[in-house]
Amino acid sequence: MNLGENIKKILKNKKLSQKELAKKMELTPSAINNYIKNKTEPNIEILIKLSKELNISIDNLVNNQKEEIVLTEKKALLEKIEQLNEIECKKLNIFADGLILNRISEQKERTFKLIKDNNKGE
Repeated sequence: MNLGENIKKILKNKKLSQKELAKKMELTPSAINNYIKNKTEPNIEILIKLSKELNISIDNLVNNQKEEIVLTEKKALLEKIEQLNEIECKKLNIFADGLILNRISEQKERTFKLIKDNNKGE
């Protein structure tokens, strides 16, 4: 992967549009689009801003170190989890237990029943 593909993937994972990134960085959307399409290369100042805005090191942004991309995705997920209310957290916890333990179908039914019962308390 190249810089443009990395930017595109990170934006997708963060559910951030090119336009939103451009606004945050005080750039035009076409400038971001040109970086993504590899029509132009950002200067060092822009790379620094990109790395800060996307929460990824410049080296990993340019060289696509998979581990850093995964960490960025995990951080985005953690940010979403932090926004959940108590009931949503309980539902997510039940769901995660099912995923982690790879429960068989009977246990999955139990999980869905717990979620359904939990929904009644809303």
